[in-house]
Amino acid sequence: MTLHAHMTSSSRDCDGTYSGGHVYEMTTQEKAEEFGDLHFKDRVLANTVTLHGDGTLTVTPEYLRWYENTEEGYRSVDVNWCEDDCPAERSWQRDHRAEAAGY
Repeated sequence: MTLHAHMTSSSRDCDGTYSGGHVYEMTTQEKAEEFGDLHFKDRVLANTVTLHGDGTLTVTPEYLRWYENTEEGYRSVDVNWCEDDCPAERSWQRDHRAEAAGY
């Protein structure tokens, strides 16, 4: 299986708590490049970290984690690098306050 990344996120603001997930896959160009795995990880990192916020970034060979406090709460993103043959996953998103209200 080709390198891919499992991303999960959670956030809270004045409207409630939200969570979601997504699988990032390597592009055709990244798969063909000699250092495509590094370009892929760089792209995922750039889509995860907020440059206009103040947060904490943790990076290991297995995952990256971004956490930031916002004006109304927080935003947290975990990305796990994976080369396993995973079943297809669909992106998902939850609005916990709406679910609690029965929507």
